[in-house]
Amino acid sequence: ARFALIAVVLDLVLPTLGTGFNQRYAYLGSAFAALALAAWAARTAKPHVLLFVLALGGAWTFDSLTDAEEYAEAGRRATDLSIEACLKRAEAPANATVVLLDFSDVWGRERDIPVFNWGLAEALDRGGCGRAFVLWRTRAFATSTDVELVTPDRVRAAKASGAVVIVRGDVPFPAFPSARDE
Repeated sequence: ARFALIAVVLDLVLPTLGTGFNQRYAYLGSAFAALALAAWAARTAKPHVLLFVLALGGAWTFDSLTDAEEYAEAGRRATDLSIEACLKRAEAPANATVVLLDFSDVWGRERDIPVFNWGLAEALDRGGCGRAFVLWRTRAFATSTDVELVTPDRVRAAKASGAVVIVRGDVPFPAFPSARDE
């Protein structure tokens, strides 16, 4: 049990101190914590220990189900936005630049599910849209990204030029309508 608790510290604390917490760091640490808890509970035959372990297990189960639901919602949202972006690219004049603006980097109530911080251009390409998009964001992302950070003034100037079609993807959680035109 002590080894498992030391493993939790090594697995969770060091990456969190170095880069900040993200849920993906907690998977192995949670497994080690569960092992330590199980070892402790197995050596203790007291009813309150069993109730504590069951309550904690129930809470972990509930949180895992919530996370799975949020991952599914993020997947649907990513698919919907990708389809919408492809449609806007097809509708736009050939010489127009299609800007995807403020597509979600992370998702969920805890903002712990990565969505479009990396790979949006690749996802659109795999979806048959090609790579004829410009990716912009007007706010800091929670993680590193390949999406260019621009000022609202640059967005307004691009829109005023008339040569740009802007598709906004910044719909707040948990609303899931398709992307909207600017």
